[in-house]
Amino acid sequence: MKRRYVWYVIGLIVFIAYAYINTHTFPNTYIGDQNVSWKSTSELKKIFNKLLSQSVKVKIKDRSYSYRYAHLGVEFNTDMSIQALFPQERTHFPLNVINFGKSFFTKTSVIPTLTFSQDFYQFTQYTVYDFSNAKDRIIVNQQTSSLSYDEREEKYKVDRDNLKTKLVFTMGKRDVTIEPELQKYSYAIKDQVSTVNEKLAKVFGNSIYFLIKDGEKTFPITITPGELKQLISTTYIPQENRLVFSVSSNSFLQFINAKGGALSNNLDKKIPLQVVKNDLISLLNLRTLGLDSDTVVSHIDALPNTIGDKGKKYIEVDISQQKMFLFEKGELVRSYPISTGLEYPTPPGNYTILNKAENAYSDIYQVWMPYWMAFYYDPKVNAYLGIHELPYRVNEEGKRLQSPNSAIGKPLTGGCVALDLHSSKEVYDFSDIGMGVYIFE
Repeated sequence: MKRRYVWYVIGLIVFIAYAYINTHTFPNTYIGDQNVSWKSTSELKKIFNKLLSQSVKVKIKDRSYSYRYAHLGVEFNTDMSIQALFPQERTHFPLNVINFGKSFFTKTSVIPTLTFSQDFYQFTQYTVYDFSNAKDRIIVNQQTSSLSYDEREEKYKVDRDNLKTKLVFTMGKRDVTIEPELQKYSYAIKDQVSTVNEKLAKVFGNSIYFLIKDGEKTFPITITPGELKQLISTTYIPQENRLVFSVSSNSFLQFINAKGGALSNNLDKKIPLQVVKNDLISLLNLRTLGLDSDTVVSHIDALPNTIGDKGKKYIEVDISQQKMFLFEKGELVRSYPISTGLEYPTPPGNYTILNKAENAYSDIYQVWMPYWMAFYYDPKVNAYLGIHELPYRVNEEGKRLQSPNSAIGKPLTGGCVALDLHSSKEVYDFSDIGMGVYIFE
């Protein structure tokens, strides 16, 4: 009886030991430096959470940073980590008993299975370590009309995969500082420089031909690529990836006079310098878009009545010339052929822009007037007079009937100032309510 009782006790001890072996980690089991021997799965989960609550030191060049694993977006994959601690062969007798016995004499280190959330990818994507003493800059060489990138900033991002690997293999180790591999951070602007230089090569690579007309005479002027680089100043705006061209009025006028000589002996006429400059810059802008523009046609203008001294920005209308002049900052920037009043003459005088509308309707003439800019309420006709695009009607079928542009260049309106199609939009955008309008006979 006693012998049977002893066997029961021995069997019970063996069963309990066997069950314990299968539900707890073996001796000498580690995750990193963390001893996880004789731990159940519930105890392991607590250890994992404790490890994640600790901080990891990261060294970037000569600076040290401390991050919590949670801040980095690092978590334990609990199921897979426990699986690594409880491999499948442990459940098979007698291998589990043999391995258990071996574990007293052999250290087992298990690599934790970590998961990296979206926060980790955002951290490695957007965290930039700045060691700069100066800012990068893009330099425009005006002589060659090209850009160069002056790289002076020292910025780094960590290599994502390398950081991942080091976080995995140092998890659980004490007093460890990670030194991840670094990638030099550079702005996308740096990559734009070569693209912009290709554009500039096209802009300044070919000659430009000016055809300046004075009545029936035409004065051709050629600007070679070398001369173009001397005349044009180039500015690059990195934030907008945009080129801005400018030209000095004095140097441009000297160039035109030297090339063209006395283009006109009529003292009442002059080259519309600002207009020609604007046309030149517009051509250069077209070249940046890949268009092969090479010719600018300009007409010698009759002089306006003012010299840009009526305000910072204003409109002049000359009835005798049937011309409109736009002035800004003391310079003539544009001129347009127009049509003024015939049936009721456009009244000379000093006015201001009273109101604007992208499309206005005339009850008197039953027409639509795009880009309307009223400048005077005339009591004689009991209506506003204004600047606008050539009017149009809409017939019963809804079809637009446009006034022909043959009217432009001669008086033909009911008192308003009419502009050709598309020109009016430029004037509309140029004008402001309250801006001066000066009309001369």
